[in-house]
Amino acid sequence: MAAAPLPPRPAAVDVSGRQPCDLVDDARRAELDLDAGRPGEVTIDGKPSPTCTYLGRTPKIDSSVQFLPVPAAELARAPGVTFDSLAGYWMVRSSDRSETFPGCDIVVDIADDTSLRTQSQALATNLRDAGLTDSSLCDRSQELADAVLAELTAR
Repeated sequence: MAAAPLPPRPAAVDVSGRQPCDLVDDARRAELDLDAGRPGEVTIDGKPSPTCTYLGRTPKIDSSVQFLPVPAAELARAPGVTFDSLAGYWMVRSSDRSETFPGCDIVVDIADDTSLRTQSQALATNLRDAGLTDSSLCDRSQELADAVLAELTAR
C-alpha cells in the first residue's frame, strides 16, 4: 500500500545564511529556561547542517535546533513516527523512550531539500525530580520548533 501524499507546505523556507542560534530570542529562551546556546555544524551526506545546542536550567531539559539537508519525507518513513502540523507545515514526531536518557525529535517540512529539526533530551531522573514525564520532552521540542518556524517565516 502506497503512503498517502503529504500535504503541501504554505511556502518553502530558505535557511541559507541563517543560523539556528539566532532564531530563538532572549525572551523565548527564558520562557523555555534555556541557556544562550552554542552554535555548531555537522556534515550530512557532504552538506552542512548548522546546529544550536541549548542546555536547560530547571528542569534540566537540553534542546537543540538543526537545519537538516534532508527532505522530511525521507525521515517520515522511520518506524513509530507520528504526523501532525505546525503553522500549516507538516511535521514528524519521534520519541526515544529510553529508561535513562529519553528524548523527542520534531522534524518540520520546510523545503524540498531541507528540514527543521528540534530535539529535547533529559536524564530520566531529572524529569522525575521535576515531576515531568517523557511527553514533556515532545512539548519542549514542539515549542522550540514553533518559535524557530515563526522566526523563519516572519520575513
